[in-house]
Amino acid sequence: TCCAAECLKAEEYQATLEHTKSAIKLNETWDRMWQESVVMYVLDSEKEAWLRLGDFSRYLDVAKHRARAMAEFGRTGYERAQAFCEIVAVQLEINDYVDAVATSREAIAVDAPRVGGLYARLTLGTALMAAGHIREAVREFERCESEWTTSIDGTEMSEAELARMRHSLDHNLSVCRLRLAEKRRVETPTSGTSEEGQTL
Repeated sequence: TCCAAECLKAEEYQATLEHTKSAIKLNETWDRMWQESVVMYVLDSEKEAWLRLGDFSRYLDVAKHRARAMAEFGRTGYERAQAFCEIVAVQLEINDYVDAVATSREAIAVDAPRVGGLYARLTLGTALMAAGHIREAVREFERCESEWTTSIDGTEMSEAELARMRHSLDHNLSVCRLRLAEKRRVETPTSGTSEEGQTL
């Protein structure tokens, strides 16, 4: 585990993967004696190595497996929701909008502290926005706005991060409302005009 982390830090990604593979194999040999360490640390190094190598498919496989397995070891709801939201950020980066929405819904389903739930809902709204589902995105953003809290208890979030989160919410909601208004304007039939110039 330590070797994998050191190799990752040194940007030796193939070596990182060799160490994670050995650690996983050793854990299986010993009847998953170190399963929590594998999930939390070995898989973390493995997913980061795949990500930095640009193999998004393998990154997503490992990252999703890790996020889903975290519940087995009593990890906090905030940690689990955050793990899913980190995956969504990568999915949005590679324009995988359908899966980004699906992963966001997994984050929403986690029993997290209130601000963790808001972060997951903001992430879902952002994924819906990117996918072009503007009305649905507005609903999620407005719900996030109505349930807003400044309490960061039970999380690892700082006040600065909470402020950035609020800025993202305000910005995205504003953009979506403008897009909806423009869409309504375009879709609304305009009054016709007769040859004599009279409005019909």
